Amino acid sequence: MNTASTEIVEFWNLFRQRAAGLAANGSTDSPAYHTLLDHLHRIDPGLYLEFCANPRACEMIVTADGDRSLFSLARAVVVAAPVNALLRALDHTLGEEKFAESVQYTRVLPLPENAAREQFISLSDLDAFIRWRQGRQQVG
Repeated sequence: MNTASTEIVEFWNLFRQRAAGLAANGSTDSPAYHTLLDHLHRIDPGLYLEFCANPRACEMIVTADGDRSLFSLARAVVVAAPVNALLRALDHTLGEEKFAESVQYTRVLPLPENAAREQFISLSDLDAFIRWRQGRQQVG
């Protein structure tokens, strides 16, 4: 495991420990937010966190702040997120009702070494894929 991978794992371990404090404070002024941001900067100083909390949900975004050279690293951080974070991302992407109706189960696995981008559906394309799939099921 390389240094970045180790730091990413440590970041998410820290997130698990600090998530309740982050949500409770609901602000980037919280010590938990600054601790997480400091650790994210150990992965790369060009990565940042965006955080939003309201009574219904909390959202944390890992961003490369427009630096294209860091997009793959930001993606790697997000992909390593705990399963609960993945489910929340699906819920936000599809909407709670559509997620509950359209996704029967989730399984998180590491990407195979030889995985090609074309073999997977990006989160941003998931809604369109579900609509396409449901249309095929209605026809057949």
